[in-house]
Amino acid sequence: MSSLWENFIEGTDGCDSSEYEKLQKRLIDIWLENRTGTETDDTFNQLEGRIYRIGNESTQKHLCSKYCSSHPAWANESNMVGKILDVFVNPASGLYHICTGKHCGAHHVSAEGLSTCTVSGLQFSEQVYVNSFRLNHEYHRTSSSVVRVETALLKDTSKALIKKFLFSDIRRKAEQKKLFDLKKEVHKMMAKEKRDSDKSKKRLNVLKIITKAHSLRKKKINREYHFPTENTQKIIFDFYSQKICAIVVKLKTLTSFKVDTINTAFVCAILYLMRKGLIINDCPVIPRDFYLKSSLPECNSLDLYGVSKTHFTNSKTHICACFREAILGGVNPHHLLVSSLQSLKS
Repeated sequence: MSSLWENFIEGTDGCDSSEYEKLQKRLIDIWLENRTGTETDDTFNQLEGRIYRIGNESTQKHLCSKYCSSHPAWANESNMVGKILDVFVNPASGLYHICTGKHCGAHHVSAEGLSTCTVSGLQFSEQVYVNSFRLNHEYHRTSSSVVRVETALLKDTSKALIKKFLFSDIRRKAEQKKLFDLKKEVHKMMAKEKRDSDKSKKRLNVLKIITKAHSLRKKKINREYHFPTENTQKIIFDFYSQKICAIVVKLKTLTSFKVDTINTAFVCAILYLMRKGLIINDCPVIPRDFYLKSSLPECNSLDLYGVSKTHFTNSKTHICACFREAILGGVNPHHLLVSSLQSLKS
């Protein structure tokens, strides 16, 4: 059991965390030794290192960089066990930066559920994985573990976004603003009717004003929005997060979809595809969901909820293209169908 645990927590690329950190330091030392000091490029560039290994002896390990002058014959692609891609150096100032995650020491910009380092440009998920690792390059060893972690992270992202869209203070304020704007429009209409009646010296038709106000309300707000109980909200969260995961499984297994799925714009795109429905060759690949159709906010208000319209549109277009290309490639459209019963079973 202990051997399984050690295998689970150690790094993926044939070296543990402490050894990887030593190799990072060694790579930086090699760069400092070969730096001339006359460089004028005042930007941080990636300093790549390749790790080769055929055994545990010092002569059976090799760290290769662009400054390598004695490359062993056995250090080829088949013996490469990993790369160092998180070291960035500034040739002009001589400074270096090791970007290991959100807390690397540099300033980070957060958007779409991702944290971007302003020095390296690397992006990291703001969600925390099941296990806390010392370095961002360490992942679960088995593919099944990776799937479980990705699914858990996707569910958390889906639940957070659904809550923000349907049951958050942002949605409450948006509904209150719609009601406020409606009242302003009704008041403007009443003032106009009164001016017209004064000009024509006719009696004000109150029933006509009430009818117009009712028509405006039906046009702008055709239903009142009430938050359900917490138990009902939990049912909604679980149902739609399971359904989103089922759609992602179909995308990854039956189409050429290869994009990172753990971000808000991608989940938002799936929700709005479920709201409208996606029909290809007369088969509802994503059936229309009437609850989402009546409950989700309008697309032009996504900025209020912190969703980039550009990223949302790109994700939505890419998903539709993957489904369409899969069907053109010979996949049965009914195999892509995600039903509510499938979501409940999973």
